[in-house]
Amino acid sequence: MTQRLCHVFTKSLELPAETDAATLQRDFVESWDSLAHISLITAIENEFDLIFNADDYARITSFEAVVEILQARGIE
Repeated sequence: MTQRLCHVFTKSLELPAETDAATLQRDFVESWDSLAHISLITAIENEFDLIFNADDYARITSFEAVVEILQARGIE
């Protein structure tokens, strides 16, 4: 799951493929603006065939937070 998620993060945030996505946090990624946030959410939903709720939108502030959300939904 994390490999797929790394790809989604780097592609959605237009980062180099070699970026260590596992360390990404919204406050420290210049390209992670409000439009990129929606794009990232949509890409994750498509990749893992799920729909986030409004609480999830607010919690998605880092790679680690997304991993926790996915794991809570049984995605490994």
